[in-house]
Amino acid sequence: MKKLTASLAMLAVVGIAKADVTNYWANGDFESLPAGTNWAQNSGGGTFFFGFPASGGNPGGYAVITNTTTVGYAVLIAGNTPQSGDPIPIAPLGLVADGTYTFIQDMITFTPGGGLEPGVKIESWGPNGKISENGGDQRATGNSPAWETYSFPVTLAPGTTGIKIVPLWAQNATVGFDNIGVIVPPQALVAEITSPAEASENSNVAFTIEATGTVSPAAVTNMSFYDGATLLGSDSSFPYSFTYSNAPIGNRTLTVVAKDNSGSSATSAEVNITVASIAPPPLTYPTNNAPTPVWPAVVIKSLKNSSGTYVDKPGINWFAEWGSGTIGGNYTITNTGSVVLGYKNLSYEGIELDPNYNTGGETDVSAATTMHVSVWTTANQFGIKLVSETLGTPETKAEAEYRMDDASGVITSNNWVSLDIPLSAWTNLNPNLNLSKLIQMLWTDNFGAGVQNGTFYIDNVFFYNNTPIIQSPAVSGTNFTLKVASQTGINYVVQSTPTLAAATWTGIQTNVGTGGILNFTIPIPPGNPQRFFRINAQ
Repeated sequence: MKKLTASLAMLAVVGIAKADVTNYWANGDFESLPAGTNWAQNSGGGTFFFGFPASGGNPGGYAVITNTTTVGYAVLIAGNTPQSGDPIPIAPLGLVADGTYTFIQDMITFTPGGGLEPGVKIESWGPNGKISENGGDQRATGNSPAWETYSFPVTLAPGTTGIKIVPLWAQNATVGFDNIGVIVPPQALVAEITSPAEASENSNVAFTIEATGTVSPAAVTNMSFYDGATLLGSDSSFPYSFTYSNAPIGNRTLTVVAKDNSGSSATSAEVNITVASIAPPPLTYPTNNAPTPVWPAVVIKSLKNSSGTYVDKPGINWFAEWGSGTIGGNYTITNTGSVVLGYKNLSYEGIELDPNYNTGGETDVSAATTMHVSVWTTANQFGIKLVSETLGTPETKAEAEYRMDDASGVITSNNWVSLDIPLSAWTNLNPNLNLSKLIQMLWTDNFGAGVQNGTFYIDNVFFYNNTPIIQSPAVSGTNFTLKVASQTGINYVVQSTPTLAAATWTGIQTNVGTGGILNFTIPIPPGNPQRFFRINAQ
């Protein structure tokens, strides 16, 4: 029998005890093909041709690699689905991690190459990728013009859940491979729960029980899942699992029972867990409307409001698609039917206030003092960039971005937040920003250390003026009246002084804004002295 290396002798197949069994990889004899459907080349070195002839193997079908330039390798894969790229699971082969086994492979050299002889290596793979090459290359000490069976011991790495076989060939060689398998000593049927872990806490909404079973020589055919004495369900295909929904709250005892094709059965060790009423994750969408705006329409430049309180500026492109990582579109709130703006995975998204430029479509908010916007988001930060024309040309732009980062606490996730931002927040950043000719805006969530690339829903985008406006003072008898356009929640204080010296202003009447027009009726002092009045909004 051939040797693969001078230091690692092959074990003669004829010397293996009869009680042992050879478990082959799925289609390891390459008989059940059309070519390439169950096996695939995953990666390789050098230039080579990879095929699956239907005849000429030992016997029948086989895999062949023809190399044209350098010594190389190719990974043969037979995953759970054809050409999936997954390693072959070790449990159905009767293998366990950290175990030592004898692997076998038939090999023939149709055309000898130069340098190293053909061979093979076995790789250990875990849930997170390749763990080990298990000693590296195992190469023959000579070329064989006829089919020969090669065998070699391999110790699987701890944590191994799957393996890959990697054929090796020589420069300019053509090598055939067939009958890939592993010799497994007799092993009684064993069942094990691999998830959830002992003493873990699980949700009563749903959690998954995962199990494995090994036996040799035989094959596991069914896995039944139990909560105490109650049968939950069964699974007849590897990997074995059951999704436990609406489990009773409290302590549960889980077991699985494996059956094999010889009629044997085995029960796993108990796994004791706790089932708790774990709250579902927060919603990623609003179920209620943003607060209805109450500012007087006479001081509003509205861009978007779903309530119909204001007339919105027409012709705005809210989803210009020159953003980054964003899916945008109108979103209808299911419970209310209101249509708001929606942006998913927001990095930044542009809004065209004047898509055509210089057509009279620029947005003039120069008479406003404040921008209002309602935001519902899964993130905790939000930025707004304003872009304007300068010097009357669309080619020259001025822009400024006002950011509310996670440290500010202004943006809180999963509820509507009403923002009232002074326009000075932008003009202080860029004095060249022309509020009479806004052409673009951007929503942004690509800065800071907070939750980035969140989902955003936006409504009630408008500009207003919260500066008190005194309207036509009226004198009646010994009183006169001041009128002021008010904003909700603002405290207005009428102050007076006999001179214009600022230090002498004193408050004489207070009124809290409720929206609309406020009237201040002030007594006229005896003798009709000259007085100076102002309204201070707080």
